[in-house]
Amino acid sequence: MRVREASSDINPYRSPDVGQGDSEVTESSRRSKLEELGSVIVTWEKLRLLYNAIGFIPTLLIALVVRAHPFELVVCAFVANLCFCLGPLVDGYLTWFGFRQRAVTVILFVLGTLLMLLLAIVYGLSVVYTPF
Repeated sequence: MRVREASSDINPYRSPDVGQGDSEVTESSRRSKLEELGSVIVTWEKLRLLYNAIGFIPTLLIALVVRAHPFELVVCAFVANLCFCLGPLVDGYLTWFGFRQRAVTVILFVLGTLLMLLLAIVYGLSVVYTPF
């Protein structure tokens, strides 16, 4: 019985229909996807400034009306920015699956900003209408 020697250029785990040039195409598409994800992150970090600017005035007015403690404002700002991170996460996944469109980013940003403003109003109302 004779044993076959394996050549060094044969990959036993490679699919039989994959050619030699396909690895370059795969590497190129992977690099392209990573560049797209990088642009998503940069776009959302620019939007974070707008998000905080939009939320600052209403939240400050609500805080003045209900006489909120400064620590509560810091906690609310932290939670709002933590929730903001869902936008780039969802947008990143949608980009990865091929749904990279400016409209998706705008819709996610508007919905998230409206939710943040709604939570600020609910917070203000909960302080005003406490049973204590």
